[in-house]
Amino acid sequence: VQQLEESWRFTTDAIITGSPTVAAVKLPGEGTTQVVYFQSWDFSIYAVRMRDGRLLWEVPTVEQPGASFPSTASVDVSEVDGRDIAFVGAGEIMYALDAVTGEEIWRFTAGTGCEDTFGNPPGLCGFNGERNQIESSAAVVGGRVFFSMDINDVPTGKGGYYALDAHTGTMDWYFDLE
Repeated sequence: VQQLEESWRFTTDAIITGSPTVAAVKLPGEGTTQVVYFQSWDFSIYAVRMRDGRLLWEVPTVEQPGASFPSTASVDVSEVDGRDIAFVGAGEIMYALDAVTGEEIWRFTAGTGCEDTFGNPPGLCGFNGERNQIESSAAVVGGRVFFSMDINDVPTGKGGYYALDAHTGTMDWYFDLE
């Protein structure tokens, strides 16, 4: 341990509270490469090359003021239909991103559907409105994405356990723990 040396450093504009995920993916022109995936409270999901810390891609997430802990989940990288996909919850949204390019494949809004001032989802409520977020990391098993959502310290909200179709992002089932 005394001989550890810093290999590289990657700076974001806010704290990182989730654990990083390392996955080997096939990058065009580079072959199989180890990539580190993580998100930051600066409302971004990152993929950087493990060998040197160079940015592969950055994807912005939706800022949701009601999500007190917006970017706490770790990324899960799983192969679905021969494609490496990064699954990560940020705020009330579960994202499925191409692990090589960062391209959004689908997103699922897990909140109760409260609306913004224009009557549109995904529920950008203020501190006095909906206050919940996906804090758990996704688990992908048998073609389903499993995760849970917290409702913090309020009795309302859609906390519970979800199962989504990993291919489409549609909800297979929801279990309300209350």
